[in-house]
Amino acid sequence: MTRHSAPIACWSRTLAVLALSAWLAGCGFYLKGSRPLPEGLGDVNVEFDNRFGVEKPPLVKALERRLAARPDTGDDQPFASRLIIRSVKTEQGVLSVSPVDGTAAEYELMSTAHFDFRHKGDVVLSDSQVGARRMYSLDNTERLAAEAEREILVEAMQEEMADLILLKIENELRLKVRYQNAQAEG
Repeated sequence: MTRHSAPIACWSRTLAVLALSAWLAGCGFYLKGSRPLPEGLGDVNVEFDNRFGVEKPPLVKALERRLAARPDTGDDQPFASRLIIRSVKTEQGVLSVSPVDGTAAEYELMSTAHFDFRHKGDVVLSDSQVGARRMYSLDNTERLAAEAEREILVEAMQEEMADLILLKIENELRLKVRYQNAQAEG
C-alpha cells in the first residue's frame, strides 16, 4: 500500500460504516431496549406484590426503566394502563455432571414471569407468560465467581423478559387498534 492509499482506505471504511448505520436506521432496526411503544399507551403503572422480599426483581426494575425512558405521550389519563407482574421465578437445573468427582459441571437457568396487562379498563393480556433460558458451566475451584456469573445471567435474562413483555403489549395493542378500525369501517 502506498502512503496515499492508506487515508483513502480509512475514508472508505468510515463511509461504509456510515452507510450501514443509515440503512439500519431506515429499515426499522432498534438497539435492544430502545424500541418505542405504540402511541396512545399513556403512562403505565407497573405493579408487583413483593410481600416476601425487600428489593424489586430485575424484571420490574427493567420495565420501569424502559417505560420511564419513553417520551411524554401527552395522555391526559395518568396511569391509564396497568402492568401487573403476578410472579417472577428463576429455577436452576443440572445439565451435566463431572466424570471426575460427580459434581454438577453445567447448569441451566430458567426464568419465567406471569403477568396481566390492562389498558383503559380493558383486559388486553391475561395470565400471559414470558421466559428465558441460559446455560453456564461451573468450576469447583471458582465457586464465588460462579455465583456472580449466575446473578449476572439472571439479571440479563430478566432484562430480556422485560423486552418480551413490552413487545407482547405492543403487538396486542396494535391488533386491538386494527380490530377497532375494521369494526368502524365495516
